[in-house]
Amino acid sequence: MRPPSHPASPGLAAVLRGVVADLQRASGAEMVSLYLYEEASRRFYAPVAIGQPEESLLGALEDMGEQLARYQEDVEQGKASDEIGIQQYGSTVWLTVTRRPLVAADARAEIDSTFIRRYQVASTVGLPLLASDRLLGIVYFNYQEKKGTRARASASRAPTKEQLTQLEKRVVVATATISTALAAAERSALEGVARLAGLLASPSESGDPKEMRRIFSIALAELLLAGDLDCSTIHAPLGH
Repeated sequence: MRPPSHPASPGLAAVLRGVVADLQRASGAEMVSLYLYEEASRRFYAPVAIGQPEESLLGALEDMGEQLARYQEDVEQGKASDEIGIQQYGSTVWLTVTRRPLVAADARAEIDSTFIRRYQVASTVGLPLLASDRLLGIVYFNYQEKKGTRARASASRAPTKEQLTQLEKRVVVATATISTALAAAERSALEGVARLAGLLASPSESGDPKEMRRIFSIALAELLLAGDLDCSTIHAPLGH
């Protein structure tokens, strides 16, 4: 058997889950969420979180996309100011554009978000994942209100300046880990697509349905490997 062209490495999803778990332990935040960012399409993807329902992540991605689209539309129409505020377009746009740390010690007062109110968030920290001049994503640390305390009283749960510095260092290390995992995933995808193309470019000469199903089954397996997917299907026209 021919050895793999690249050393085996954990899947991207596993790496992201490990990063979020490590950041949650380091920060002490009840909820930590990480979103990767694709600069070419200006979209966030692959959300991973601890401490909040999985179904909330899809809604968050939709909200983030809408915020970015609204900001981009204002930019194209010359309506966006050079100094944007969090209240104008939301924390996601602010982090994406400024690429600076966001610290909202009193999240309810500083961030207009239904998420903050729904999950009783007292303080929020948002940090960009920067690899040189490339934005790989953002990570949010949400500190919830303590039961029996008022929002302002519990807002002091936000990290101190020293704690924030240590957290930023952790995020730098996490960004390097994610960058390596992304590069490995891209290599695997390219290799998988190349194998897939080779299979589909050489259909069965006999046209035998069983042989075609066998080829397509192998092709689907390659597609799953390339895209780190859970399932895939091929739909053929009736009569084929």
